[in-house]
Formats: sequence, C-alpha cells, structure tokens
Amino acid sequence: MVGPYDLSGSLGVPGNFTHKKYKQALKKIDEICKKKRIFKSIHYPEFDKKILKKLIKKDYKLIAYGMDTRVFDVAIKKEFKVF
Repeated sequence: MVGPYDLSGSLGVPGNFTHKKYKQALKKIDEICKKKRIFKSIHYPEFDKKILKKLIKKDYKLIAYGMDTRVFDVAIKKEFKVF
C-alpha cells in the first residue's frame, strides 16, 4: 500500500505527487510488484476522478480514495465561498 504523503515525505518532497522523485519511486514499486506478482494498492487523498481513472488503468487493485478531512475542507470552502 503506497501512502503518497509518507512516500513523498520520505523522498524529501512532501505532498508533491508530480515530482520526478515521487514518480520514479512509483515506477520502481510497479516494477517490483510485477516481478514478484504482488498486487499494488495506493491511498489517493484527493477527490479527483481523472486521477482515479489513471490509477485504475495503472492496475492498482485496491485504491483508498479520499480522506474525511478533505470532504469537510471542500464542503466548507464551497458553502462559505472561502478561498
């Protein structure tokens, strides 16, 4: 199970899911999983249907999608037109 915040933080690029180091680490994880015949899983904290579709196409078998705090954050910003 890839934890994006944990992985990006360990790579010195916390929360930067588009950084080269992060993408290379995901590619390495993919290669190892294929070689060992282990299914991949990931937690993707944001609610983004495009990203979800990409993760499915990249053959992730378990995707923990979103976080309760993001649901509240998005709802509050929408309701109160903040930011």
